[in-house]
Amino acid sequence: QEAQQRRERKRHVSAAVPARRRLVYLPPGQPGASHVDLGEAAWVLRLRRAAFVPVAGGQLRPPAAVELRADAPPSHLEKAELSPEVAKALASGALAELFGTAPPPSPAERVKELANHAIALSKARSSGTAAAPPPFPALSRVASVWRAVGQAVAENALSKDERVLIRRLAAEHALLPAARMAARVRSGRAVAIPLAASAAALARLRKKTADGQAAAAEANTKAITDAADAALAPALVEVGFVLNVYDAAWSVCDFAAPLAELLGLGTRASARHATSYLASLYRAPPPADPPRSLMAAVTLSLSAIMRSARQGAPPPSSLRLLCSGGPGGELE
Repeated sequence: QEAQQRRERKRHVSAAVPARRRLVYLPPGQPGASHVDLGEAAWVLRLRRAAFVPVAGGQLRPPAAVELRADAPPSHLEKAELSPEVAKALASGALAELFGTAPPPSPAERVKELANHAIALSKARSSGTAAAPPPFPALSRVASVWRAVGQAVAENALSKDERVLIRRLAAEHALLPAARMAARVRSGRAVAIPLAASAAALARLRKKTADGQAAAAEANTKAITDAADAALAPALVEVGFVLNVYDAAWSVCDFAAPLAELLGLGTRASARHATSYLASLYRAPPPADPPRSLMAAVTLSLSAIMRSARQGAPPPSSLRLLCSGGPGGELE
């Protein structure tokens, strides 16, 4: 019974620990004592330098790089993976000043850190080993990095070399958080279309194609071609394949203009985007009853590829399409 009571006894984590070195001086022949502070205790200095705080993915970090508050907004600090009792004791005790004191690195350094994570993840996946790949930072943390980048661009706080580095890394690695799915994309799959222009492009195309016969008669006219070109990017944004930095669903849309300027984002999608999108549908087939947005994206993608081929571009050799003609209705 006593053992059962000990197991059921509520845990208590104490924050009352001596964290300072003190000299107690007893003057000869005089009453009382003097206490002289000698600075932090040796064990506190050791903890300040040691990576002992668990964070996401089973990693350990020094306390300066860790945020103890679970409800703190995303930042360059990593959230501690501690029980509420331990986190509360650390936040209220003598060790509280050790946590979250690391200054934020430069935006370029933070993007470089994301790129290093992407490289490590790619190497782990391509190695074919059974070991789990290293975890990539949460999308909320990725978004905080790009908010810092956007702020730095808006304040003209990036050097020329930093701008070139960030632009190159964003093009080479999937570092931008997607707006409509839990994923990351390269800057090559991003556009910068103000929402009004995006809606107008889709509305203009729908108006021109409302009458099927009229649309067929105009199929080769410049008006319908321009409307289709302008509507391709909004259609791919609507299905989540392309990121529009002005999309209200994007967590960094407040800095859309400076990020678009930094990354050199265009306002239209290309036949290359269309080819990649249709290839992605082959790898992950769409539902049997696809939504209208997906049908529009497929139609406009096929149209862009055919127009590109008419202009002399080689047709995609590896593109495969799934047809909705029943089971096994596959066309290469």
